[in-house]
Order: sequence, then C-alpha cells, then structure tokens
Amino acid sequence: IRRPPRSTPLYSSAASDVYKRQELEWINRVIKTDIPYLGICFGAQLLAKCLGSEITTNKDGLSEIGFYKIEPTENSKNLFNSQKIFFQFHSEGFSLPTGCELLARGDIFNNQAFKYQNCYALQFHPEVNFKLHIRWLYLVLLKNPKKLFVKRTKSLNLNLSYSFNNLFKKYWPMKPVRPVV
Repeated sequence: IRRPPRSTPLYSSAASDVYKRQELEWINRVIKTDIPYLGICFGAQLLAKCLGSEITTNKDGLSEIGFYKIEPTENSKNLFNSQKIFFQFHSEGFSLPTGCELLARGDIFNNQAFKYQNCYALQFHPEVNFKLHIRWLYLVLLKNPKKLFVKRTKSLNLNLSYSFNNLFKKYWPMKPVRPVV
C-alpha cells in the first residue's frame, strides 16, 4: 500500500473483492492524516465501512439508477443550495457511521451524504451530466442490460423522462430546427 497522498484523494470506482481490503487499508491511513478525502458512490461506501458502517442492499431490493432528489439536512442546505437532483447508480447503501454528520437523505437509500472530520462521502454522482449519463446507460445496455431492470418503486422511465425533459435543456441549449421542405 502506498502512503496517502498530500492532496485531496477522490475515490469513485468500484473494485473487485481482491482489491477491497487494500483500498480499505489505504482509506484508513488517509483518515488518520489531515488530508481531505472525497468518496463518491463506491468511495463513499468504502469510507462508511472504514468508519464501522454496514454496506447493505435496500430492504425491498430496490436500486437507484437515474436522477434522484436528495434532501439536504439543516446543516448542509448551503452545500446543496443550487442542486438537489443527482445521478445515482447503485444497489447498495450504508448506515450512518458513529460520529459522522449526515448531510443529505434520500427516499430509497436514506443516507446520501455525510461528513467525518475532513472526509466527505456522497452516495450520488455530482460529476455526472446529461451526456455522461447517456453514455453510461449505453455502456450498461451493451454489457449488462438486466442491471437497468431491477426491482424498484420508481420506474427508470420516470427518471429518464426527468433527465430528458429538464437536463437536456440545461446541457443542450440549442432550439429544435424545423425541417426545410
């Protein structure tokens, strides 16, 4: 295991079980330093696990795939004042570790963001815009289309219609052109 970096580590990718133990050791070393840490999605789950949390599936077998609204806590309203709907792509979540401050809640997975000292965990993907969302969906359809059709209370179509109707306008500001006949 390498020593922790001197600047903020950002961790987002999912890993195989072979590497999880090494990654948990590395994150534990980062936590002991004064270096800030930002864990996104799987990186948030790993931080939660390092702090003693359980990583579990939703009790109803639900997943979050698409754009979902989060509800900021009173202490984090300024952190999420410009955006409350984020892309999510996960089937597991975490309980809030002891000594952590909850920053945001969700409907399917209650704990969406938390802070521990100088470490932040975000269950959602703030880096994903409309174009990347479509690209990820395309890649999943190519590799494992069943992943998009998991049991859920909200259909994927509702989330996709939100992304097409609202986010498309934001990231594709061109007006439709009428065909010339």
